[in-house]
Amino acid sequence: TLLDKFKRVQALVQPVGKLVGCSDEAIAQAEDASAYMSFDLASQVVMEFPTLAGTMASHYASAAGQSDAVATALGDAYLPKDSGVSSVVDVPSSESGHLLALCDKLDAFVGLYRVGCAPQANADP
Repeated sequence: TLLDKFKRVQALVQPVGKLVGCSDEAIAQAEDASAYMSFDLASQVVMEFPTLAGTMASHYASAAGQSDAVATALGDAYLPKDSGVSSVVDVPSSESGHLLALCDKLDAFVGLYRVGCAPQANADP
């Protein structure tokens, strides 16, 4: 469930943040942001426009009174992603956003392995 994913990602933030040398402030911001990370997935906006995942979480967090740093980290959590228009790839702009994105992707990667969906070399470009 999304609650399970939230708990796993939130549990990763502190140890991964320390491991990669993030500041205590960035770790705290990423922990705060992780609580709001999947809020946008329940909205009709993201169901209609999946490319807005993260962007809407950022707006919802701001509307809920969260700091700009937390809102930015939420927007960054779904990065990097390809714009599809050019060869430019958007990457997280904040340290807390980098950390949150890394923890989310680590959780997804480990989860895929757990259900037997390990990457295959024959599917690489």
